[in-house]
Amino acid sequence: MNKTPRIGAFVLETLTTGMYMNPLDTLREFVQNSADSIRKAEEKGLITKGAGRIEIRLDPGKRVLIVRDNGIGISQEDTYDRLISIGISDKSIDADAGFRGIGRLAGIAYCRTLRFRTSMAGESAVSTIDMDCEGIKRAISPALRRVEELADVMAKYSKAGQERSNLDDHFFEVVMEDIDDAGSVFLDWRTVEKYLSQVAPVEYDAHRFVFATKISEWLKHHGLSVPTVTLVIKTPEIERQVFKPYKGHYKTERENHDVIIRDVCFYPESPLESSFWIWYSKTDLLGMIGDEAAAGLRLRKNNIAIGGADRVAEVFKEVAVSYGRFNAYYIGEIHVISPEAVPNARRDGFEDVGTWPKIRSELVQFARARCEEIRHSSEARNRSVAKIIPKAKKVVEDVNKRLKTGIASAEERDALLAKVTKQQELIDKAVKTSKEPQDVTELTPIIDSLENARKSLEQGDHFLTKKLRSTLDRKQRKVVQEILDILYETLDEIQFSKAKDAILKKFGADGGNS
Repeated sequence: MNKTPRIGAFVLETLTTGMYMNPLDTLREFVQNSADSIRKAEEKGLITKGAGRIEIRLDPGKRVLIVRDNGIGISQEDTYDRLISIGISDKSIDADAGFRGIGRLAGIAYCRTLRFRTSMAGESAVSTIDMDCEGIKRAISPALRRVEELADVMAKYSKAGQERSNLDDHFFEVVMEDIDDAGSVFLDWRTVEKYLSQVAPVEYDAHRFVFATKISEWLKHHGLSVPTVTLVIKTPEIERQVFKPYKGHYKTERENHDVIIRDVCFYPESPLESSFWIWYSKTDLLGMIGDEAAAGLRLRKNNIAIGGADRVAEVFKEVAVSYGRFNAYYIGEIHVISPEAVPNARRDGFEDVGTWPKIRSELVQFARARCEEIRHSSEARNRSVAKIIPKAKKVVEDVNKRLKTGIASAEERDALLAKVTKQQELIDKAVKTSKEPQDVTELTPIIDSLENARKSLEQGDHFLTKKLRSTLDRKQRKVVQEILDILYETLDEIQFSKAKDAILKKFGADGGNS
């Protein structure tokens, strides 16, 4: 006996609130659908390449969010079937970012009415679909004893309509009306901007991130392209274009060290033969970057984020479990360009099929090289601390000796102060860049010793002439001072020290006969 399988409405709950961890993932789904539509409009010649635009309008007072693009749109004939059907899409798995036919429904969970409006060039009407989200949510409530079929629920609570349109109009618009408390995050433009800057296929801000041009030139040189759109957020008060969150200066998560992006590097050298390409930052690797929007390498497909930095941290953990944190020492992007690498339904990772296992294996080797960079950098800093301590101790010992035996002149005192200052600057830099608490512990007493030496030089009267025998008259003391000045100017440090000791032995308060 042939029977047709039936699909219950409860499945829709899985495809909305159950599918996405973050309510804002709904916006990512809307944006990626718009990006696909814009690419098709470019291919059809409806807009020039790079002219794609997505506007997100927020109105907290009316609790409304609107996402509108200037893409190809959907024809009147196809609108109802395309938007009411679930899991059926005519998109290409190779070329399109969204291809499963479920993402547009994510908004059902957060508003009273979900409206779609669209038109294609050459048509005189705007096609509309209004979904009664309250009715749909009641129909998929676990409290119901009778389960309706999914197709019946979608048809029952969806209403099609038309509005007049200009023949040249082509767009797609999503309207979330009467956003509920669970969706309040959609009405905070700062939160929306921060999220979209990380996931959307937008451009770098060349004013904040000077290496944007270098990345573009590298891509052009290798015949690669990255799809981008202009994404604008509007509220009754503001209008802001969204850019990727990268800039040239950060602070570390701990210790507040400065992280300067000195350059960007690329991998692999021959990207045309690779299933992916990477750009990543070159810094002094002082620690984890303390900006959650930018820290860590991120996966992207069609220039849309696949998961966050935690997904790549998992790759670093395959080198060593404790190395997951090393991903956050960098900023950068991993662009997967193989059509056989397929994002999973949540878009927080890739399906473990096709080219992804091989890509992941290569990324582990890339992560291993970055971990070695971090380890070597840390060892070099530790060696630097080990060198600083004995040199600083030598300066302190030399100052104490000079203070005891007497300083020949103001010039010698200034030279000693300069040596103390140099060591203080080196130690201050070492403390700021070190990630090892033990380094700070070892340097603290040296810091105190240098500061005491400085104070003694600046505040005390330690000139050698004060240490001469009291039997010497003013003229004799002046002659000794002049001789010391001449010796200080003409002899090297070791020879001068010996000459000064000899003079003190002869004429000092504890010296020999006159």
